[in-house]
Amino acid sequence: TEVVVEAVMVDVPNVVGMSGSDAQAALSALGFQIDVGGGDVTMPVTAQDIAAGAQAEEGSTVRLTLQEKPKLTLGQENALDGAEQYLDFMPFSRAGLIEQLTSEYGSGFAPEDAEFAVATLEQAGKVDWNAEAAEAAQSYLDAMSFSRDGLYDQLTSSYGAGFTPDQANAGLAAVGY
Repeated sequence: TEVVVEAVMVDVPNVVGMSGSDAQAALSALGFQIDVGGGDVTMPVTAQDIAAGAQAEEGSTVRLTLQEKPKLTLGQENALDGAEQYLDFMPFSRAGLIEQLTSEYGSGFAPEDAEFAVATLEQAGKVDWNAEAAEAAQSYLDAMSFSRDGLYDQLTSSYGAGFTPDQANAGLAAVGY
């Protein structure tokens, strides 16, 4: 007797607009193989070779086209590296980090390169301003005693850390205030 195995057909979801890694996860969960052609999976999917809503055999390969990663100027690249280094070294607010990156006493980057660097870190989920505020609050308390109001003022002052009120309150809550 001959055993006939029928192919399992699966609906192909629309993954256009998702990051390559999210698209890979969604398609893999349905039993598909994925080919991104060596593209950067952090970039969004711009096309898929099997149309959304079509049926394809489980285990078949879906080829994804990913948006090309933009080429950075040397200033953007260095500002991005500098921003990451500063955040690894000590806590910063968004305003404080841009000030540090643009200051003649800091890195001296052009304001547009500093803004690009910070926005890139934010979009990539590589910075949590509330966590930075919590780290700053703890650092201030490790150095000296503050009342809640005094610490809030230090965290929000443009002469201090420059955090937003919401970020400062998150920092205060994290240290027990």
